[in-house]
Amino acid sequence: KSLPPDSLDSVSFSVFGLGDSSYAKYNTAAKRLARRLEGLGASCMLDIGLGDDQDRAGYDQALDPWLASLWPALLAKCPLPEGAAVDESASLPPARYAVGVLAGDAVGSNGRESTGPPAGGWSQRQPFLARMLRNQLLTSGVDREVRHLELDIAGSGFVYAPGDIVAVQPRNRREEVEVFARELGLDLSLQVSIAPADPTSDPPPPPPLCGWGPVSLSEVLTKHVDFMATPRRYFFEMLAFFCPDGDQQERLEEFASVAGRDDLYEYCIKQKRSCYEVLRDFPAARPPLAYLLDLIGPIRPRLFSISSGPSVAPDRLSITAAMVAYTSKTLLERRGVCTSFLASGGVPRPSGPEAGLSHPEVGL
Repeated sequence: KSLPPDSLDSVSFSVFGLGDSSYAKYNTAAKRLARRLEGLGASCMLDIGLGDDQDRAGYDQALDPWLASLWPALLAKCPLPEGAAVDESASLPPARYAVGVLAGDAVGSNGRESTGPPAGGWSQRQPFLARMLRNQLLTSGVDREVRHLELDIAGSGFVYAPGDIVAVQPRNRREEVEVFARELGLDLSLQVSIAPADPTSDPPPPPPLCGWGPVSLSEVLTKHVDFMATPRRYFFEMLAFFCPDGDQQERLEEFASVAGRDDLYEYCIKQKRSCYEVLRDFPAARPPLAYLLDLIGPIRPRLFSISSGPSVAPDRLSITAAMVAYTSKTLLERRGVCTSFLASGGVPRPSGPEAGLSHPEVGL
């Protein structure tokens, strides 16, 4: 606040915000940033763009026309050298990850992965595995299934209060992993190692949720790859590079184009098609493992309101959740990744002496 008003008088800028109009403070950060830059003397070379995730095409609906205006504005500010031209040809960007296949079969680990809190505290990549003590169906004979879940958080160090939320790190169901692997011709028993493709990249790619390895391909697909998510336009743009079939490649490129935005909405966004279903619809498009980690993002944690009170159960945490399961208008089955994970009991305990004596686990 102590900066003089001419601090940025030699700077030109433009801002595009990513927001959601269902929230009261819609794109507030972008608006404040633009005002602050202007208040310090910077000149705005292009009107602020406000992306709205509630639009038919999501952020792209506002981003496409904003980008169409941005490039001419940038060229006017920073002309290219004489004889130079903008290269508008499509090119495949390098993969962020390198995936190596190791000799021998992998042995997966479904048991408790952490015996104590890590140095940086529990996180998405190192969650606390809470034992599921109760999984009770509260509804019967109605369209919506609601369940009451109780989780043992003793030893976690978690302290909660009424109104708090808990983040649950789900995993893909085993049967869905097998179907996905079969569709792509992947061997789940393969043992792989994952590493940054460019060790000098700054910032480096985030560690996968399954760890760098050695790890089984089954664990990579179970813990990390969110193949049941609805893909964005970038997915189609990248997938086209790995499609040798001319007709299928042309259709993918159409979905990735500005002109094909409405078709993409009708085919994918409106129907909430998953990455798996798109790959099934385009059987010629088969990206290598390294690019699969770029095309499909990691499984994100889901947030739930805590329905218990710490004064009654300080070492137990309750969730009351409605299960997501329905059939779309086009007869596609839809199941929530996290709620189906919870309904099935979370992560099974390992076999051996503890089998049948312990409880399934949920990463928090």
